[in-house]
Amino acid sequence: MERGVLSEKNSVVYKHLFTNGQTTQKKTERFFNDRTYTLRPRFAQLEKMGLIEPVGEEKCDETGKKNIVWDVTDRVHPLEVKPSENTKKRRIESAVNALRDLYVNKAKATDSDWVNVADLIKKI
Repeated sequence: MERGVLSEKNSVVYKHLFTNGQTTQKKTERFFNDRTYTLRPRFAQLEKMGLIEPVGEEKCDETGKKNIVWDVTDRVHPLEVKPSENTKKRRIESAVNALRDLYVNKAKATDSDWVNVADLIKKI
């Protein structure tokens, strides 16, 4: 954290888990009075880095639903997370281009062409 490998919000969540032990996302949000849910995505990011892991489930007192209980791992350095080449913008562009091609060639379109466009849309 001192070297700036983790972002500020990721550091907040990691430090909270490290010092307070196992907890859920909801309890962490309540602890920091985070009403904008800016801490929630940090759990997935820290999990991808290998710094935290799910260790169980706990019933929520408010909703009665199960919440994942998180804890830190023994990893000292985060895994390098490579940004995806297939961004949402590129997936949208690909689907729109495939739909345009399908429209232009609708007389020759096969069922597999329609399935391909549908799959591209689902990936968005």
